[in-house]
Amino acid sequence: MRSAILGILALGIMAISPSAASAAPSFDCRAANHPAEATICRSWRLSWLDRRLARAYSNARYDIRSTGHRRAYRRFVRDQRRWLRERNRCRHNRRCLVRSYRARIKWLRHGELDYY
Repeated sequence: MRSAILGILALGIMAISPSAASAAPSFDCRAANHPAEATICRSWRLSWLDRRLARAYSNARYDIRSTGHRRAYRRFVRDQRRWLRERNRCRHNRRCLVRSYRARIKWLRHGELDYY
């Protein structure tokens, strides 16, 4: 009886809380191989920022790629890799990670994506 009640409570909690899939970052946490990635996986806020960044990056990448300028696209991808190295320097520092993500999202959405 007690386990049935606990099961019903667990289902109720799952119904009102965000799903595990929506709380996950844009990458597979099982493959997280850096302290910054592990920190992101443990934080719903950082996971949410990571998903927002992934959408902003995907949109910006599409815009640049659709121009047909291969050199500009390669520079854009290199710039993202550079940002990831900078982000990883934050390691377990959540404030640093939040600042890094916010700045990158803002730049991807509103920055001058001038790679030409």
